[in-house]
Amino acid sequence: MAYEICGICGRFFKKDGRKYCDPCYQKDQEEYAKVRDYILKHKGTNAMEISKAINIPLKTIYRFIDEERISIDSKANITKEGWHYGN
Repeated sequence: MAYEICGICGRFFKKDGRKYCDPCYQKDQEEYAKVRDYILKHKGTNAMEISKAINIPLKTIYRFIDEERISIDSKANITKEGWHYGN
């Protein structure tokens, strides 16, 4: 039996072709739907606004962007100096 390491929580799970274990996969699908719906209703929004409005971690939104599951005009970035906005 082959196992994978979950790309979100790091737990081992049975290899089934997904990158995430079942609990993380379910949560991921729910959070993705919320983010997608918010973006569709609020054109021109950025990652920070989305995170604050629907209480989804910024890290999760960045993961959706990196996985090319969502696309937004700009995203908020964090630096040692604080928050700033950029493309």
